Amino acid sequence: MIFWHGGNLNDYDQPMKHKKGRHEYGPGLYATTHYDTAKKYAKGSRKLYLLEIEKGNELTKSTLPFEVAEKFINSNVTKSKRNEVLERLSKYNKNNQVPANIFSNIILNSDALKSSKMNLLREFLVNNGIDYEMVNSPFGWNEIMIVLYNISKISNVKQVTPKDKIKIYDIEDINKGVDSIIASNRTSKIARTLYIAESLDQEYMGQHTASAKLPYLGQCDKLRRKDGGEEYWQEMMSNKKEVDIEEFEDNTDFKAILDEDEETTEGFTSDDPDSKAYKSEWNKKPAYFLQTAGFEFIFANQ
Repeated sequence: MIFWHGGNLNDYDQPMKHKKGRHEYGPGLYATTHYDTAKKYAKGSRKLYLLEIEKGNELTKSTLPFEVAEKFINSNVTKSKRNEVLERLSKYNKNNQVPANIFSNIILNSDALKSSKMNLLREFLVNNGIDYEMVNSPFGWNEIMIVLYNISKISNVKQVTPKDKIKIYDIEDINKGVDSIIASNRTSKIARTLYIAESLDQEYMGQHTASAKLPYLGQCDKLRRKDGGEEYWQEMMSNKKEVDIEEFEDNTDFKAILDEDEETTEGFTSDDPDSKAYKSEWNKKPAYFLQTAGFEFIFANQ
Protein backbone atom coordinates (compact mmCIF):
# COMPACT_ATOMS: atom_id res chain seq x y z
CA MET A 1 0.00 0.00 0.00
CA ILE A 2 1.31 3.45 -0.90
CA PHE A 3 0.47 6.71 0.87
CA TRP A 4 1.61 10.31 1.04
CA HIS A 5 2.83 11.67 4.37
CA GLY A 6 3.75 15.20 5.38
CA GLY A 7 5.98 15.39 8.43
CA ASN A 8 9.43 14.43 9.63
CA LEU A 9 10.32 10.74 9.42
CA ASN A 10 13.98 10.90 10.45
CA ASP A 11 13.06 8.95 13.57
CA TYR A 12 9.81 7.29 12.53
CA ASP A 13 10.83 4.05 14.26
CA GLN A 14 11.11 5.81 17.63
CA PRO A 15 8.22 6.29 20.12
CA MET A 16 5.86 8.95 18.81
CA LYS A 17 4.88 12.08 20.70
CA HIS A 18 1.21 13.03 20.70
CA LYS A 19 0.08 16.58 21.32
CA LYS A 20 -3.27 17.38 22.84
CA GLY A 21 -6.02 17.71 20.23
CA ARG A 22 -3.92 16.20 17.42
CA HIS A 23 -5.10 12.59 17.45
CA GLU A 24 -8.84 12.62 16.75
CA TYR A 25 -8.56 9.33 14.82
CA GLY A 26 -6.23 7.73 17.33
CA PRO A 27 -2.51 7.71 18.18
CA GLY A 28 -0.44 6.80 15.16
CA LEU A 29 1.31 7.96 12.03
CA TYR A 30 -1.17 9.63 9.66
CA ALA A 31 -0.80 9.16 5.90
CA THR A 32 -3.17 9.68 2.99
CA THR A 33 -3.72 8.97 -0.69
CA HIS A 34 -4.55 12.67 -1.20
CA TYR A 35 -1.55 14.76 -2.25
CA ASP A 36 -2.90 18.16 -1.18
CA THR A 37 -3.60 16.98 2.36
CA ALA A 38 -0.08 15.61 2.85
CA LYS A 39 1.51 18.62 1.16
CA LYS A 40 -0.25 20.92 3.61
CA TYR A 41 1.57 19.24 6.50
CA ALA A 42 4.94 19.26 4.70
CA LYS A 43 5.82 22.83 5.61
CA GLY A 44 8.80 24.37 7.38
CA SER A 45 11.17 21.68 8.59
CA ARG A 46 8.68 18.96 7.67
CA LYS A 47 8.99 17.02 4.42
CA LEU A 48 6.83 15.19 1.89
CA TYR A 49 7.18 11.40 1.65
CA LEU A 50 5.81 8.40 -0.17
CA LEU A 51 5.44 5.46 2.19
CA GLU A 52 5.12 1.81 1.32
CA ILE A 53 3.17 0.03 4.06
CA GLU A 54 2.66 -3.71 4.36
CA LYS A 55 -0.88 -4.95 4.76
CA GLY A 56 -1.91 -6.05 8.23
CA ASN A 57 -4.86 -6.19 10.64
CA GLU A 58 -7.28 -3.27 10.43
CA LEU A 59 -8.95 -1.76 13.51
CA THR A 60 -12.57 -1.99 12.36
CA LYS A 61 -12.16 -5.68 11.52
CA SER A 62 -10.62 -6.60 14.87
CA THR A 63 -11.93 -7.42 18.34
CA LEU A 64 -10.44 -7.37 21.83
CA PRO A 65 -11.12 -9.65 24.82
CA PHE A 66 -13.23 -7.61 27.21
CA GLU A 67 -11.06 -8.34 30.24
CA VAL A 68 -7.95 -7.18 28.32
CA ALA A 69 -9.65 -3.92 27.38
CA GLU A 70 -10.92 -3.54 30.95
CA LYS A 71 -7.40 -3.97 32.34
CA PHE A 72 -6.07 -1.25 30.04
CA ILE A 73 -8.85 1.12 31.07
CA ASN A 74 -8.31 0.53 34.79
CA SER A 75 -4.56 1.06 34.41
CA ASN A 76 -4.51 4.09 32.12
CA VAL A 77 -7.80 5.95 31.80
CA THR A 78 -8.25 9.06 33.95
CA LYS A 79 -9.93 8.05 37.22
CA SER A 80 -12.87 10.39 36.75
CA LYS A 81 -13.66 8.76 33.39
CA ARG A 82 -13.09 5.06 34.15
CA ASN A 83 -16.63 4.14 35.21
CA GLU A 84 -18.14 6.02 32.29
CA VAL A 85 -15.82 4.36 29.75
CA LEU A 86 -16.35 0.87 31.21
CA GLU A 87 -20.11 1.31 31.32
CA ARG A 88 -20.25 2.40 27.68
CA LEU A 89 -17.89 -0.37 26.53
CA SER A 90 -19.77 -3.11 28.42
CA LYS A 91 -22.80 -2.52 26.19
CA TYR A 92 -20.79 -3.94 23.27
CA ASN A 93 -19.46 -6.98 25.15
CA LYS A 94 -20.56 -10.11 23.29
CA ASN A 95 -19.05 -13.46 24.19
CA ASN A 96 -16.30 -11.61 26.06
CA GLN A 97 -15.26 -9.74 22.90
CA VAL A 98 -15.65 -6.05 22.06
CA PRO A 99 -15.06 -4.36 18.68
CA ALA A 100 -11.63 -2.75 18.73
CA ASN A 101 -12.84 0.39 16.96
CA ILE A 102 -15.60 0.87 19.57
CA PHE A 103 -13.00 0.54 22.34
CA SER A 104 -10.77 3.13 20.67
CA ASN A 105 -13.60 5.54 19.82
CA ILE A 106 -15.03 5.54 23.34
CA ILE A 107 -11.64 6.37 24.84
CA LEU A 108 -10.92 9.11 22.29
CA ASN A 109 -14.38 10.68 22.28
CA SER A 110 -14.47 10.70 26.09
CA ASP A 111 -11.09 12.44 26.25
CA ALA A 112 -10.24 9.71 28.74
CA LEU A 113 -6.45 9.55 28.25
CA LYS A 114 -3.86 12.19 28.97
CA SER A 115 -1.68 13.12 25.99
CA SER A 116 1.29 11.57 27.77
CA LYS A 117 -0.47 8.20 27.69
CA MET A 118 -1.64 8.20 24.09
CA ASN A 119 1.41 6.23 23.02
CA LEU A 120 0.35 3.51 25.48
CA LEU A 121 -2.91 3.13 23.56
CA ARG A 122 -0.98 2.73 20.31
CA GLU A 123 1.30 0.11 21.90
CA PHE A 124 -1.72 -1.68 23.37
CA LEU A 125 -3.36 -1.97 19.95
CA VAL A 126 -0.15 -3.24 18.35
CA ASN A 127 0.42 -5.77 21.14
CA ASN A 128 -3.09 -7.08 20.48
CA GLY A 129 -2.40 -7.59 16.79
CA ILE A 130 -3.94 -4.39 15.38
CA ASP A 131 -1.74 -2.57 12.86
CA TYR A 132 -3.76 0.39 11.57
CA GLU A 133 -7.12 1.96 10.88
CA MET A 134 -8.29 2.88 7.37
CA VAL A 135 -10.57 5.94 7.20
CA ASN A 136 -12.56 6.73 4.07
CA SER A 137 -12.83 10.37 3.01
CA PRO A 138 -12.08 12.02 6.38
CA PHE A 139 -11.61 15.43 4.73
CA GLY A 140 -14.26 14.98 2.06
CA TRP A 141 -12.02 14.49 -0.99
CA ASN A 142 -12.81 10.77 -1.52
CA GLU A 143 -9.37 9.97 -0.17
CA ILE A 144 -8.19 7.10 2.01
CA MET A 145 -6.34 7.92 5.22
CA ILE A 146 -4.39 5.41 7.24
CA VAL A 147 -3.65 5.80 10.94
CA LEU A 148 -0.65 3.53 11.35
CA TYR A 149 -0.15 2.09 14.83
CA ASN A 150 2.45 -0.54 13.96
CA ILE A 151 5.37 1.48 12.61
CA SER A 152 7.26 -1.70 11.69
CA LYS A 153 4.77 -2.11 8.83
CA ILE A 154 6.59 0.64 6.93
CA SER A 155 8.71 -1.23 4.41
CA ASN A 156 10.00 1.69 2.34
CA VAL A 157 10.30 5.46 2.71
CA LYS A 158 10.91 7.83 -0.17
CA GLN A 159 11.36 11.55 0.48
CA VAL A 160 9.86 13.51 -2.41
CA THR A 161 11.88 16.58 -3.35
CA PRO A 162 11.19 19.48 -5.74
CA LYS A 163 13.37 17.67 -8.30
CA ASP A 164 10.86 14.83 -8.52
CA LYS A 165 8.38 15.59 -11.29
CA ILE A 166 5.18 14.23 -9.80
CA LYS A 167 2.27 14.05 -12.22
CA ILE A 168 -0.11 11.80 -10.30
CA TYR A 169 -1.42 13.21 -7.07
CA ASP A 170 -4.21 10.96 -5.83
CA ILE A 171 -2.53 7.59 -5.38
CA GLU A 172 -5.71 5.55 -5.17
CA ASP A 173 -6.23 6.25 -8.87
CA ILE A 174 -3.04 4.41 -9.84
CA ASN A 175 -2.77 1.53 -7.37
CA LYS A 176 -3.93 -1.02 -9.91
CA GLY A 177 -1.55 0.35 -12.51
CA VAL A 178 1.38 0.15 -10.10
CA ASP A 179 0.55 -3.42 -9.19
CA SER A 180 0.39 -4.44 -12.83
CA ILE A 181 3.97 -3.24 -13.45
CA ILE A 182 5.58 -4.75 -10.33
CA ALA A 183 6.33 -8.15 -11.86
CA SER A 184 8.40 -6.76 -14.71
CA ASN A 185 10.28 -4.06 -12.79
CA ARG A 186 13.06 -4.63 -10.25
CA THR A 187 12.93 -1.18 -8.70
CA SER A 188 11.12 -0.59 -5.40
CA LYS A 189 7.37 -0.10 -5.41
CA ILE A 190 7.69 3.56 -4.45
CA ALA A 191 10.30 4.14 -7.13
CA ARG A 192 7.87 2.58 -9.63
CA THR A 193 5.19 5.05 -8.55
CA LEU A 194 7.50 7.92 -9.42
CA TYR A 195 8.46 6.17 -12.68
CA ILE A 196 4.82 5.86 -13.70
CA ALA A 197 4.21 9.49 -12.80
CA GLU A 198 7.16 10.50 -15.00
CA SER A 199 5.90 8.47 -17.95
CA LEU A 200 2.34 9.80 -18.05
CA ASP A 201 1.12 12.27 -20.64
CA GLN A 202 1.46 15.99 -19.89
CA GLU A 203 -2.31 16.21 -20.26
CA TYR A 204 -2.83 14.59 -16.84
CA MET A 205 -0.89 17.38 -15.17
CA GLY A 206 -3.52 19.85 -16.29
CA GLN A 207 -6.23 17.80 -14.65
CA HIS A 208 -4.88 18.43 -11.14
CA THR A 209 -6.44 21.42 -9.47
CA ALA A 210 -6.44 22.62 -5.89
CA SER A 211 -9.30 21.27 -3.79
CA ALA A 212 -12.18 23.72 -3.49
CA LYS A 213 -12.86 25.17 -0.07
CA LEU A 214 -16.25 24.54 1.49
CA PRO A 215 -18.57 27.56 1.19
CA TYR A 216 -20.42 29.16 4.09
CA LEU A 217 -23.81 27.49 4.40
CA GLY A 218 -25.27 29.48 7.26
CA GLN A 219 -25.77 29.95 10.98
CA CYS A 220 -27.26 27.06 12.93
CA ASP A 221 -30.43 28.78 14.18
CA LYS A 222 -31.45 29.72 10.65
CA LEU A 223 -30.51 26.39 9.05
CA ARG A 224 -32.36 24.38 11.72
CA ARG A 225 -35.64 26.08 10.76
CA LYS A 226 -35.39 24.87 7.17
CA ASP A 227 -36.78 21.55 5.87
CA GLY A 228 -34.61 18.75 7.27
CA GLY A 229 -32.40 21.28 9.03
CA GLU A 230 -32.96 19.99 12.56
CA GLU A 231 -32.14 16.42 11.51
CA TYR A 232 -29.02 17.54 9.64
CA TRP A 233 -27.90 19.59 12.65
CA GLN A 234 -28.43 16.71 15.08
CA GLU A 235 -26.39 14.36 12.86
CA MET A 236 -23.66 16.97 12.48
CA MET A 237 -23.35 17.40 16.23
CA SER A 238 -23.36 13.64 16.85
CA ASN A 239 -20.56 13.00 14.35
CA LYS A 240 -18.37 16.04 15.05
CA LYS A 241 -14.62 15.74 15.54
CA GLU A 242 -12.61 18.66 16.88
CA VAL A 243 -9.90 20.08 14.59
CA ASP A 244 -7.36 22.85 15.01
CA ILE A 245 -8.20 26.28 13.64
CA GLU A 246 -5.54 25.98 10.92
CA GLU A 247 -7.29 22.96 9.40
CA PHE A 248 -10.64 24.74 9.61
CA GLU A 249 -9.31 27.82 7.83
CA ASP A 250 -7.46 25.75 5.20
CA ASN A 251 -10.63 23.90 4.20
CA THR A 252 -13.34 26.57 4.37
CA ASP A 253 -14.18 29.94 2.89
CA PHE A 254 -14.10 31.27 6.46
CA LYS A 255 -13.70 34.92 5.41
CA ALA A 256 -17.38 34.87 4.46
CA ILE A 257 -18.25 35.34 8.15
CA LEU A 258 -15.58 37.96 8.92
CA ASP A 259 -15.61 41.73 8.74
CA GLU A 260 -13.81 43.26 5.77
CA ASP A 261 -10.74 44.23 7.83
CA GLU A 262 -10.31 40.76 9.38
CA GLU A 263 -7.96 38.11 7.96
CA THR A 264 -8.32 35.28 10.50
CA THR A 265 -11.00 33.94 12.84
CA GLU A 266 -9.15 35.24 15.91
CA GLY A 267 -11.19 38.45 16.16
CA PHE A 268 -14.44 36.66 15.31
CA THR A 269 -14.06 34.30 18.28
CA SER A 270 -12.36 36.67 20.73
CA ASP A 271 -15.49 37.07 22.89
CA ASP A 272 -15.70 33.34 23.59
CA PRO A 273 -12.51 31.67 24.92
CA ASP A 274 -14.20 28.27 24.53
CA SER A 275 -14.65 28.62 20.77
CA LYS A 276 -13.77 25.46 18.83
CA ALA A 277 -13.65 24.23 15.22
CA TYR A 278 -15.02 20.87 14.10
CA LYS A 279 -15.41 18.69 11.03
CA SER A 280 -18.48 16.55 10.47
CA GLU A 281 -21.24 16.03 7.90
CA TRP A 282 -24.25 18.08 6.85
CA ASN A 283 -26.91 16.16 4.93
CA LYS A 284 -24.39 13.34 4.32
CA LYS A 285 -21.84 15.76 2.83
CA PRO A 286 -18.48 16.85 4.29
CA ALA A 287 -18.77 19.86 6.56
CA TYR A 288 -16.79 22.05 8.93
CA PHE A 289 -18.21 24.37 11.54
CA LEU A 290 -17.02 26.97 13.99
CA GLN A 291 -18.72 26.89 17.38
CA THR A 292 -18.63 30.19 19.26
CA ALA A 293 -20.91 32.23 21.51
CA GLY A 294 -23.51 29.45 21.53
CA PHE A 295 -23.85 29.21 17.75
CA GLU A 296 -22.48 26.98 14.99
CA PHE A 297 -21.34 28.64 11.76
CA ILE A 298 -21.53 25.87 9.18
CA PHE A 299 -19.55 25.37 5.98
CA ALA A 300 -20.69 22.74 3.47
CA ASN A 301 -21.90 22.32 -0.09
CA GLN A 302 -25.63 22.61 -0.73
